Amino acid sequence: MEIKKLPKFIKIKSLLLEQGDTYRDLARILGRSVSTVQLRINGERSWEWEELQKIRLHYKLSDERFLSIFFNV
Repeated sequence: MEIKKLPKFIKIKSLLLEQGDTYRDLARILGRSVSTVQLRINGERSWEWEELQKIRLHYKLSDERFLSIFFNV
């Protein structure tokens, strides 16, 4: 049986780079481990809505930017 991976979140990597943040910084913001953040960004685990909201608020993302990062809109 083939395991389907979720899409990788390349745009969140770009956001972190732009902000000068690391996976460790994002893990602290989310209250998660670095490995959990890495799994989410690599598309191996789904994001939780609460995590998405924390990212949106912390980085002050507009609706448009938020949707483009997480929903490819």
